[in-house]
Amino acid sequence: MDLELAVADPELQTDNLAPQYSQLCGILAGFAFVGFSIYLAADKLPPQAPNVAASLFAGFVTLMLLAVLYALMAADKSSYRVATGLYVYGLPFGLGSITLFYTLTLMALAHPALHATVQIGRIFVLVIGPAIVMSRLNGGALMLKGGVRSRILPRRLGLVLVCLLVAAGLTLLIWPGVMSSLDGQGVVPAYIALGSACVAGGLSPLIAQRSADSTLHRISIDIYLLVGFVALLASTCIAAAVLR
Repeated sequence: MDLELAVADPELQTDNLAPQYSQLCGILAGFAFVGFSIYLAADKLPPQAPNVAASLFAGFVTLMLLAVLYALMAADKSSYRVATGLYVYGLPFGLGSITLFYTLTLMALAHPALHATVQIGRIFVLVIGPAIVMSRLNGGALMLKGGVRSRILPRRLGLVLVCLLVAAGLTLLIWPGVMSSLDGQGVVPAYIALGSACVAGGLSPLIAQRSADSTLHRISIDIYLLVGFVALLASTCIAAAVLR
């Protein structure tokens, strides 16, 4: 059989991570809400105002939803269930965090004097941020999965996906015009983050109902890695077109 059940590590150290992530999401959601409120009170708004406002609001909703999910998970006594939740929620948390940096870069884009700030934002949003999120997802996958690997997928799937994201991000950083056809879709990265949070919310009851000693199929873990890669790549491509 090509794929076997993952083998849970009885020594998974996840006891304090869920409440810490919950607090962090709450703090970031507060920043997004304050930024959204201040932005609405401004008299003159730049051309990117619709994208900025929608991104701030979507980021706020995403992070608030994650704060609740992490808080509910904090009471779980099963280390493997918590580790599974951390893995699943890691994608929307990463996308939501990148969305905040993306929104700040959008704000700076309207001011020519802030060109250096825009460049720093582009580097983080297109290269560094997605690479970090994909690396963390890979770390979570390695912690959860075991057994026989797939004969179809690469042996080190997560590492391959990180390298592909970095290569794509650097390409878009140097030649942003490659994605010029996606210009005008500036709010889509925020929608991707919000959509991933809604999917994670839908999966949370399934995670909570699993028995303490049940494990995930390796193929499920790899599929989620691929889903994360597609979501991050799509967000990166659209962000590159908007932040030219």
